[in-house]
Amino acid sequence: MSYFIDPDTITLDDLEKRIVETDLIPGRIVLLDRLNEKIRILKNQGILTIAALRKEMKNGRKISELSRRTGLDTNYLKLLKLEAEGHFPKPIQLKKFDWLPEDKISKLAGNGFENTAVLYEALNSPDERSRIITTLEMDENFIESLYSLINLIRIQWVSPLFARMLLAAGYDNPTKISDANAEMLCDDLDSINRKNRYWKGKIGLRDVKRVVKAASYL
Repeated sequence: MSYFIDPDTITLDDLEKRIVETDLIPGRIVLLDRLNEKIRILKNQGILTIAALRKEMKNGRKISELSRRTGLDTNYLKLLKLEAEGHFPKPIQLKKFDWLPEDKISKLAGNGFENTAVLYEALNSPDERSRIITTLEMDENFIESLYSLINLIRIQWVSPLFARMLLAAGYDNPTKISDANAEMLCDDLDSINRKNRYWKGKIGLRDVKRVVKAASYL
């Protein structure tokens, strides 16, 4: 399994469905305005997949060109791009897992596994995983725990700290998150947070529901 979803397999219809079903953050609610009509306009331009959409909106210049061709507002297209990119959370430097043993993280980074995407791809290969454990003298349990954290990071909205909390609560992969009851997951996270004081305040149910939904796309 690749770190990223194949963008050629996600259609604009899939993106539309995701936008409609997602509890959008306030700044993106405008995406719902005549969404079906705007998706149809893009499809009429031959843009049928997320891969094609990303190519057409690679930078500001291309977004402006697409706006001129379609009549769609530039700011709207920028928001649509942000929502589409939610399918592809950016890789995170391993050093962001700052509660893990620094010597092990440094050794992994020094051997070319400097971010979550690179290490995830390597650990998905049994032979490469075995080589890393043997050659770099890594504890197997440590590698398995790190792999679980990285797998959780693939979910939109999940930071290293949030992945740590999810893992501590017993949710070690995206499938468990997507299958979870949001209310129960929220309670589990609140219990873990009160016990370990990862951050101040209480995790909101609305945010947990967004994460559960985002996990379903993986």
